[in-house]
Amino acid sequence: MHIYLLAIFYISFFSLLEAIGIDNRVRVYAIISIFFILLYIAGLKYETGVDWYLYGQIMDHVKPINTIFEDIKSGYYKNDLDIGYIVFISTIKALGGDLQIVFFCISLFTLTTLIKYCSRYTPNVITAVLLYYATIFFVLDMSGVRQCIAVNIFLIAIKYIPEKKPLKYLITVLIAATFHWSAFFLIPTYFILNKTYSSKSVSIFFVIEVCIFFFKIKWLKSFLELFFPLITNKKLMEKAFVYTSAVTYASFRDLNIVAIGNILFYTLMIIFLIRNRTVLQMKFKYFNVFFNIFLCNIFIFFCTSELLDISSRIQYYFLLSNMILLSYISFLFKRRIERIAVTSVIIFYAIGYSKPYVFESSFTIAYHPYQNYLVYKLFDKKSTGRSRLELHQKIHVKEGLIQD
Repeated sequence: MHIYLLAIFYISFFSLLEAIGIDNRVRVYAIISIFFILLYIAGLKYETGVDWYLYGQIMDHVKPINTIFEDIKSGYYKNDLDIGYIVFISTIKALGGDLQIVFFCISLFTLTTLIKYCSRYTPNVITAVLLYYATIFFVLDMSGVRQCIAVNIFLIAIKYIPEKKPLKYLITVLIAATFHWSAFFLIPTYFILNKTYSSKSVSIFFVIEVCIFFFKIKWLKSFLELFFPLITNKKLMEKAFVYTSAVTYASFRDLNIVAIGNILFYTLMIIFLIRNRTVLQMKFKYFNVFFNIFLCNIFIFFCTSELLDISSRIQYYFLLSNMILLSYISFLFKRRIERIAVTSVIIFYAIGYSKPYVFESSFTIAYHPYQNYLVYKLFDKKSTGRSRLELHQKIHVKEGLIQD
């Protein structure tokens, strides 16, 4: 049994205990232990995941911080979009750190932020972390670390929405955008997320969104192309062109078993949340904002699937709503057996969602076997990371998931 599976079982066990009520001291120890397990997995990963080789190239490209202002002035970084990430790794480089230090520092920040703000938004912290582990951790913490930083900074920004502090929200989101360009899409969402929408309006829009998905109505590409003349950054222009034109990026979401599962999940969730909306709003201060984030999540899934890669990247920000809202559900039930049943369903959902990672799959060969930096260096073990990454690319090219 490998570490990914052990981790999900461990978190699931304490999620069940949290739902039925455990001593607070035990709960705190459980959260701390989960934090260190995830830090061990993500912070000390070694040539594991999909993007580590790319990040190695970026590390080689970036110069130490002591020359960064001259380098920016000279135009050395003129095509680098994620300037916050550039400054961060150039600082690490100036201090003598390498890529492994970068990964560890990122994991330390993102997991600390995750635990801290989950504790702020929900009483069921462990359940929320379980759902983060299942839906986001493998794609971002284990691979797309720049967007991982941006997603967790957005988790911080959410607190400013019910507090009605748009300037602080904007500044926080702009900081997130310096680590990953996709966070720019979050700027206008403040004015969507700080409203209260009637259940009737939500229901009508949900039906419209489902129709857009099933009838494959195109609108997003034409809308985004209106802004192309305003783009002055060469690299951003290249990204915009690729993500809206290349076949593997600008293709519709297939109506496969995964899509059908998501449609069923969103339908059941929207019905359940609408029916219990009043009670949830009374119990939880942040319910309304996460409900609105969930509505954005539904919109992204159903209405932007014509540009699948952009849709998937943006959706990671709104997946945060799933982990918080699902963690609320057990509080609607008073009997212990009911809470156990509800939490068990959530656990099965989490395991099913993360199945390609927690159980070995050819599509996730870049993640298996897990390689830990300390183990591989202390025992001088030979890494298979590069060969598995090449095999991963071949498999995904063959399936048309990435371009050769």
